[in-house]
Amino acid sequence: MGVARYRLRGAGRAAPTRGDTAGGAHPHPDESLAGSGDARPGVWADDLYLGGPADLFDCAGDLLRPELGRPAVKLALISTNRNLYSTRRLWEAARKAGHDVRFLHPRRCTTGVDLKGTLISTEGLRMEGFDAAIPRFGASQTRAGLVLLDLLQARGVVTLNTSAAIERCRDKLRSIQHLAIAGLPVPPTVSLYHAERLEETVEQLGGLPIIIKLIKGSHGVGVIRCDTIETLRSTVETLWSLQEEVLLQRYIGESAGKDLRVFVVAGEVVGAMERRAAPGEFRANLHRGGSAQAVDLSDELREIALGASHALGLGIAGVDLLMSADGPLILEVNASPGLEGIEGATGKDIARHIIRATTALTSS
Repeated sequence: MGVARYRLRGAGRAAPTRGDTAGGAHPHPDESLAGSGDARPGVWADDLYLGGPADLFDCAGDLLRPELGRPAVKLALISTNRNLYSTRRLWEAARKAGHDVRFLHPRRCTTGVDLKGTLISTEGLRMEGFDAAIPRFGASQTRAGLVLLDLLQARGVVTLNTSAAIERCRDKLRSIQHLAIAGLPVPPTVSLYHAERLEETVEQLGGLPIIIKLIKGSHGVGVIRCDTIETLRSTVETLWSLQEEVLLQRYIGESAGKDLRVFVVAGEVVGAMERRAAPGEFRANLHRGGSAQAVDLSDELREIALGASHALGLGIAGVDLLMSADGPLILEVNASPGLEGIEGATGKDIARHIIRATTALTSS
């Protein structure tokens, strides 16, 4: 029963706040996992911590689930910020479906091994018994997030996006290689490690302008358009001096400032939108001020998006497509696509699709 999770010693204590230890007051577990600065006040009755509204909601959910006949799945939501739109929506959808969801912050978890196998704890709380995980960590937290996800998977925790699939997808070179090997359409792209025969490489890609991409960039960061050989040479040499790996890619001028984002969940297209760049910007990312509207996909575009998610082993994917003179091209595939833009543009409850597909894995 939910109340048992909050039983601590100390009768008659004052309302607890976040940050106190078990020897004093009681921080709400969700706050500990999320690392939020908000306090969760609550009250004590004898030696039982009753908690505040969030705690009572937890307990009520535990009591009601058996009556409603809904099997609860314990979900690990791996995220660095519980206040982000996507994270909040997944939390809400999981709770609405009657599941037990906990936040795991990759940087606040202690991960390692003990005699019984893997050990995962966060801010002093031992984390066990998860059934499924939803990874929502950004590129800057990739290493810590993958370590945590690896340990969860080793304990039998299921996930739509495995650590191997995310690692493959976060490397733009490896991901585009997998797409090309699968016979899917991608822009002409080369990895570049030296500036010899730079002009020849540019000609092979179709000439100027050329797009430079950091192999591990995200949200449009590290995507640079170069209109001259001099600018291209100077830029790549600067990036190399900073130990950055780069790709050169053909610039698709006919699609400048717009692309399609197709959202795939468990082998199904659940939403699609056209994104348009802000004035003066060639990148259509919503993080860069772009706008979006819902679109209907042709069968061809739908099959390309599904093929891309399958080729990279992703159960959740945001597939970005460009329309070129030679047909549609896969620009990029995102393993942790944001929900705000797609839900806002389409009006669809994408978070509910993700929760349903994730929890369905526990019964397969």
